[in-house]
Amino acid sequence: MDEKEIGYFAGIVDGEGTLGLGADKRGGKIRGYAPYLMIPNTSREILEKIVQIAGTGKIRIRKEAEGNHKRQYVVTFKSNALREILPLIKDILCKKEQAELLLEALTLNGNLQHIGNARHKHTEKYQRLVEIYDKLKVLNARGYSLRSLPTLSMEHSSIL
Repeated sequence: MDEKEIGYFAGIVDGEGTLGLGADKRGGKIRGYAPYLMIPNTSREILEKIVQIAGTGKIRIRKEAEGNHKRQYVVTFKSNALREILPLIKDILCKKEQAELLLEALTLNGNLQHIGNARHKHTEKYQRLVEIYDKLKVLNARGYSLRSLPTLSMEHSSIL
Protein backbone atom coordinates (compact mmCIF):
# COMPACT_ATOMS: atom_id res chain seq x y z
CA MET A 1 0.00 0.00 0.00
CA ASP A 2 1.26 3.46 -0.81
CA GLU A 3 0.65 6.46 1.49
CA LYS A 4 -2.46 7.59 -0.41
CA GLU A 5 -4.00 4.10 -0.22
CA ILE A 6 -3.15 3.80 3.47
CA GLY A 7 -4.86 7.14 4.11
CA TYR A 8 -7.94 6.11 2.13
CA PHE A 9 -8.14 2.75 3.90
CA ALA A 10 -7.64 4.36 7.33
CA GLY A 11 -10.38 6.91 6.62
CA ILE A 12 -12.87 4.22 5.65
CA VAL A 13 -12.00 2.16 8.75
CA ASP A 14 -12.34 5.22 10.99
CA GLY A 15 -15.66 6.25 9.48
CA GLU A 16 -17.35 2.95 8.63
CA GLY A 17 -15.40 0.11 10.22
CA THR A 18 -15.82 -1.94 13.37
CA LEU A 19 -12.74 -3.41 15.04
CA GLY A 20 -13.68 -6.13 17.47
CA LEU A 21 -13.24 -9.52 19.04
CA GLY A 22 -15.99 -11.98 18.33
CA ALA A 23 -16.73 -14.47 21.08
CA ASP A 24 -16.92 -18.07 19.88
CA LYS A 25 -19.86 -19.31 21.93
CA ARG A 26 -20.73 -22.98 21.70
CA GLY A 27 -22.83 -24.81 24.20
CA GLY A 28 -23.44 -21.57 26.07
CA LYS A 29 -19.76 -21.15 26.89
CA ILE A 30 -17.13 -18.91 25.36
CA ARG A 31 -14.51 -21.11 23.71
CA GLY A 32 -12.23 -18.34 22.48
CA TYR A 33 -12.13 -15.07 20.57
CA ALA A 34 -11.79 -14.19 16.89
CA PRO A 35 -10.44 -10.74 15.94
CA TYR A 36 -12.10 -8.96 13.03
CA LEU A 37 -12.41 -5.73 11.09
CA MET A 38 -15.83 -5.37 9.48
CA ILE A 39 -16.61 -2.61 6.99
CA PRO A 40 -20.24 -2.31 5.87
CA ASN A 41 -21.33 0.04 3.11
CA THR A 42 -24.10 0.46 0.55
CA SER A 43 -21.49 1.15 -2.13
CA ARG A 44 -19.98 -2.05 -3.48
CA GLU A 45 -17.51 0.10 -5.42
CA ILE A 46 -16.00 1.51 -2.20
CA LEU A 47 -15.61 -1.99 -0.74
CA GLU A 48 -14.04 -3.25 -3.98
CA LYS A 49 -11.45 -0.47 -3.64
CA ILE A 50 -10.81 -1.52 -0.01
CA VAL A 51 -10.31 -5.16 -1.05
CA GLN A 52 -7.99 -4.08 -3.87
CA ILE A 53 -5.90 -1.95 -1.49
CA ALA A 54 -5.72 -4.69 1.17
CA GLY A 55 -5.00 -7.41 -1.37
CA THR A 56 -7.48 -9.68 0.41
CA GLY A 57 -11.09 -9.83 1.47
CA LYS A 58 -14.40 -11.01 0.14
CA ILE A 59 -17.46 -8.82 -0.25
CA ARG A 60 -20.82 -10.28 0.64
CA ILE A 61 -24.35 -8.96 0.93
CA ARG A 62 -25.17 -8.08 4.53
CA LYS A 63 -28.76 -6.87 4.07
CA GLU A 64 -31.00 -6.83 1.04
CA ALA A 65 -32.69 -3.61 -0.05
CA GLU A 66 -35.96 -3.05 1.77
CA GLY A 67 -38.29 -0.06 1.60
CA ASN A 68 -36.18 3.11 1.47
CA HIS A 69 -33.01 1.26 2.41
CA LYS A 70 -30.37 0.26 -0.13
CA ARG A 71 -28.69 -3.12 -0.26
CA GLN A 72 -25.81 -3.22 2.22
CA TYR A 73 -22.54 -4.99 1.54
CA VAL A 74 -19.80 -5.92 3.98
CA VAL A 75 -16.16 -6.97 3.84
CA THR A 76 -14.58 -8.64 6.86
CA PHE A 77 -10.89 -9.08 7.60
CA LYS A 78 -9.73 -11.73 10.07
CA SER A 79 -6.55 -12.39 12.07
CA ASN A 80 -3.95 -12.89 9.34
CA ALA A 81 -5.01 -9.84 7.33
CA LEU A 82 -5.30 -7.73 10.50
CA ARG A 83 -1.70 -8.48 11.46
CA GLU A 84 -0.65 -6.75 8.25
CA ILE A 85 -3.33 -4.02 8.04
CA LEU A 86 -3.48 -2.63 11.58
CA PRO A 87 0.17 -1.52 11.86
CA LEU A 88 -0.26 0.40 8.58
CA ILE A 89 -3.30 2.38 9.68
CA LYS A 90 -1.92 3.44 13.05
CA ASP A 91 -2.88 7.07 12.40
CA ILE A 92 -6.64 6.55 12.55
CA LEU A 93 -8.37 8.97 14.90
CA CYS A 94 -11.73 7.73 16.17
CA LYS A 95 -10.91 4.04 16.43
CA LYS A 96 -7.28 4.27 17.51
CA GLU A 97 -7.95 2.68 20.91
CA GLN A 98 -9.83 -0.24 19.30
CA ALA A 99 -6.97 -0.79 16.84
CA GLU A 100 -4.38 -0.80 19.63
CA LEU A 101 -6.44 -3.24 21.72
CA LEU A 102 -6.93 -5.56 18.75
CA LEU A 103 -3.22 -5.50 17.95
CA GLU A 104 -2.50 -6.45 21.55
CA ALA A 105 -5.02 -9.32 21.35
CA LEU A 106 -3.40 -10.56 18.15
CA THR A 107 0.03 -10.65 19.79
CA LEU A 108 -1.20 -12.67 22.78
CA ASN A 109 -1.53 -15.92 20.84
CA GLY A 110 0.96 -15.69 18.01
CA ASN A 111 -0.26 -16.85 14.60
CA LEU A 112 -3.51 -18.47 15.65
CA GLN A 113 -6.71 -17.41 13.87
CA HIS A 114 -8.84 -18.19 16.89
CA ILE A 115 -7.30 -16.83 20.07
CA GLY A 116 -7.75 -17.65 23.71
CA ASN A 117 -8.77 -21.21 24.42
CA ALA A 118 -11.18 -21.52 27.37
CA ARG A 119 -9.02 -24.31 28.81
CA HIS A 120 -6.54 -21.56 29.61
CA LYS A 121 -9.05 -19.22 31.25
CA HIS A 122 -7.01 -18.95 34.43
CA THR A 123 -3.91 -17.65 32.66
CA GLU A 124 -2.96 -13.97 32.53
CA LYS A 125 -3.15 -14.01 28.72
CA TYR A 126 -6.71 -15.30 28.72
CA GLN A 127 -7.78 -12.83 31.40
CA ARG A 128 -6.30 -10.01 29.31
CA LEU A 129 -8.26 -11.22 26.27
CA VAL A 130 -11.46 -11.07 28.32
CA GLU A 131 -10.59 -7.51 29.39
CA ILE A 132 -9.93 -6.53 25.76
CA TYR A 133 -13.20 -8.15 24.64
CA ASP A 134 -15.16 -6.25 27.31
CA LYS A 135 -13.44 -2.95 26.51
CA LEU A 136 -14.08 -3.34 22.77
CA LYS A 137 -17.76 -4.01 23.44
CA VAL A 138 -18.01 -0.71 25.31
CA LEU A 139 -16.01 1.23 22.71
CA ASN A 140 -18.09 -0.20 19.85
CA ALA A 141 -21.48 0.34 21.51
CA ARG A 142 -23.95 2.49 19.62
CA GLY A 143 -25.22 5.74 21.03
CA TYR A 144 -23.57 8.31 23.22
CA SER A 145 -20.39 7.63 25.05
CA LEU A 146 -18.64 9.72 27.64
CA ARG A 147 -16.07 10.62 24.97
CA SER A 148 -18.76 12.09 22.70
CA LEU A 149 -20.48 14.23 25.34
CA PRO A 150 -19.43 17.88 25.65
CA THR A 151 -17.73 18.92 28.85
CA LEU A 152 -19.27 21.72 30.85
CA SER A 153 -17.20 24.57 32.16
CA MET A 154 -17.53 25.68 35.76
CA GLU A 155 -19.71 28.64 34.74
CA HIS A 156 -22.35 26.18 33.51
CA SER A 157 -22.16 23.91 36.55
CA SER A 158 -25.19 25.60 38.13
CA ILE A 159 -27.46 23.73 35.71
CA LEU A 160 -26.38 20.45 37.26
